[in-house]
Amino acid sequence: MLIAGTGDIHHPKFTHLLESSLNSMSVSPDAFLIAGDVLKPNDPSDYSQVMEIIDRYVECPLVAAFGNTEFSEDRDYIREQNPSIVFLDDESCNMKLGGIDTLIVGSTGSLERPTSWQKRNIPHINDIYKARVETVSSLLKAPGQVKILLLHYAPTYLTLEGERKNSYPWMGTRRYEAVVTERRPDAVIHAHAHNGSGYAEIDGIPIYNVSLPLNEEVVTLELGPSS
Repeated sequence: MLIAGTGDIHHPKFTHLLESSLNSMSVSPDAFLIAGDVLKPNDPSDYSQVMEIIDRYVECPLVAAFGNTEFSEDRDYIREQNPSIVFLDDESCNMKLGGIDTLIVGSTGSLERPTSWQKRNIPHINDIYKARVETVSSLLKAPGQVKILLLHYAPTYLTLEGERKNSYPWMGTRRYEAVVTERRPDAVIHAHAHNGSGYAEIDGIPIYNVSLPLNEEVVTLELGPSS
């Protein structure tokens, strides 16, 4: 199957990169995965504008995780305004993509260390991040010929190389590394690291950073059942 993925569009800042990449894309993906931060903060009505652009160029299921710029209080509204998108907020779905039974688990993910804003505004944020790792691990137990983990925050520091090292704890967490090693999804897709690296592996499992400002294009990848 062919998967397309992107994140960190921050409409309208990088929307031109999204549209130019879609316009030049010569393949037809079986699914289009969005790894969060479609918006600037406080502009939830803009989500539909970005989806209209994607809809002009692709005809496949759209699956999205929320990023940190899609605030919790806006997520129901975003779902209601974009009913054609499968949103996964610590949730999973099963789809047949390219004839392959596919499990997709989606989450904003967790940080090693909450930001100062999060500590001020989100009660029990450390507990939320810890519980989210456990939830993702549990969801990945479900069957699927191919399993994809879709996150916003980085699930490892390996794809943060290129960012300032002292910022790593505010960009992702290494707690997911044990989950990836144990549950062995076929691919992990994330964003958030605009200046990180595009690819790494955890125990042979590919980790793709599909951040749009990093890659300057929509990322496509071929996946199939593990041997």
